[in-house]
Amino acid sequence: MPQVRGGGRSFLVDARPLDKSNWMRYVNCAPNEAEQNVVAFERAGAIYYRTRKPIEACEELLVWYGNSFARDLGLLKDREATGKEDKGGNASPTLQ
Repeated sequence: MPQVRGGGRSFLVDARPLDKSNWMRYVNCAPNEAEQNVVAFERAGAIYYRTRKPIEACEELLVWYGNSFARDLGLLKDREATGKEDKGGNASPTLQ
């Protein structure tokens, strides 16, 4: 099960049972912004997702929520190691 960390505590996300969850249980965090194939965006207070390119059957769905989200979850390694920058001017991270 995915583990979420925040405020010094850890929580496990249990997306079961299947009949009470939705398709987002199958979307994973991309290693960086460039590798995402699904983009999250907000409109009128709601979060939506759209694809960046055609997605093949059985291809993993990957979304990047941004450096601060990944950092809050403890997913980032040394951001300066890559020397790349995301759209916000931050060094492109690599996931642990």
